[in-house]
Amino acid sequence: TGTLTEQRVGGSFEIKSWFAVSGIQVTFETFDGTWATGTFSGVLDPVSGTVTTASYGGTFKIKIAEE
Repeated sequence: TGTLTEQRVGGSFEIKSWFAVSGIQVTFETFDGTWATGTFSGVLDPVSGTVTTASYGGTFKIKIAEE
């Protein structure tokens, strides 16, 4: 699943939100035992404050740690 929330303050207060149950693509490209890198993309359906879908994508680098 994926969620996205946008809030604007200044002039007028506005909140928009989107949600997806499926269709989110996450690709892990590298993992060196500590750090993972990759890409993500998807299209989310509107929940509130908007009637349009939200397309998004990007890259990530996250540190994997044991608890």
